[in-house]
Amino acid sequence: MSRFSRQVLIMVLLIVFSIFFGVDLATRGVERIHGPAAGTAVQQGLPGSDARALRQEAPKPKSSVPHKVSAVSGDTLINRIANKTGDLLQIIAYHGIQWIVSFFSGLMR
Repeated sequence: MSRFSRQVLIMVLLIVFSIFFGVDLATRGVERIHGPAAGTAVQQGLPGSDARALRQEAPKPKSSVPHKVSAVSGDTLINRIANKTGDLLQIIAYHGIQWIVSFFSGLMR
């Protein structure tokens, strides 16, 4: 196998791994925020009769006491720290991506 073929194979494997890893991370993030996707909880190893029983469960009674939401002031210490941390992570991610691209660009030469 020539050197070029090995480089192409390595690049393809890295790209495929990166895509699958990114999709997995995105799916986990979405499930953490919004909960599991519709239908996945029912399909995870439950036989047909159990799945029908889950769908036919009686809804929980609603609470008559409304939840109070407190307003958070806009410029607290925690918010400033979180914003600066987010900005730092964005800068690190941007430069990290630039470094990886330049690294692979150097490999392909």
